[in-house]
Amino acid sequence: MAGAKIIKVGAVAKVESNPSIDEGDLKEAIIIKRSAKGENNLTSEHVVTVRGRGKPYNKKGQKIARAPHAHLVEFGTVNMPAEPVLRPAFDNGKEQAARAIAESLRRGIDRAAKKAAK
Repeated sequence: MAGAKIIKVGAVAKVESNPSIDEGDLKEAIIIKRSAKGENNLTSEHVVTVRGRGKPYNKKGQKIARAPHAHLVEFGTVNMPAEPVLRPAFDNGKEQAARAIAESLRRGIDRAAKKAAK
């Protein structure tokens, strides 16, 4: 999760800084999604993505930001050049994300060691 937060912040900043991208719901639709347990052998896996289709409201009746056009912005079309958001966020933030993940693991190991020492 620590690394995914870094990438998400970079993607949101890219949307905000690009004047040719109409923010609309795109900025709010960038989310961190955790993979369901049992989908892989990992303890935890998080993905930064853009919420596209689905229900427009949650169970509480609150509007959910969606951007079903995000792939068109990211990769472009015949009539529109690509304005990537997620890929540059990953490329620019991967070292910082790796450091955040390592620091999170370090803290977890320290907590476990202190707990085991008691």
